[in-house]
Amino acid sequence: MTKKAFIIGANVSELAYNDHDIRLISEAFRQHDFEIIHPKGKKFDILEALENVINRCKPMDSFVFYYTGYGTVVREKLFLEYHDETSFNIKAIINLVQRCAATHKLMILDICNSKVGSIDWLPPLEDANFGL
Repeated sequence: MTKKAFIIGANVSELAYNDHDIRLISEAFRQHDFEIIHPKGKKFDILEALENVINRCKPMDSFVFYYTGYGTVVREKLFLEYHDETSFNIKAIINLVQRCAATHKLMILDICNSKVGSIDWLPPLEDANFGL
C-alpha cells in the first residue's frame, strides 16, 4: 500500500501564499507517509506526470490531487490556471483521477476567483465513490 500526493501550485495573478500553502500541505502529507509529487514543466509535462502517477496506483493505494492557485470559469466550465499562461480543464483532471485504481482518492482544490463554476465538473450523484 502506497500513499501519493500530487501537488500543483500556480502563482498566477500575483497570489501571495501559494508557495507557503504548498510547503504546509506537503509537510502534512509527509507526516502521514505520503510520497509527494511536485511536477514541474509545462502543461503537457504536468498532465503526463499525473497520468504516470495514476497508472502506477494499485487498488490498496491512496491518491491525493491538490491544486492551489487561480480558477476561472469560461462558458460555465472551470479551469485551473497554470504558470505558462495555460490552464487545466477540471473535467479532464477529474476524468484522470476517476480512472485511478487507488481505493482512496481525494481532490483538494484551493482556488481563488472560481465563482460558482458549473455543473460541468460535478460528479454524477450516483457515483458513491466520489464526493465533494
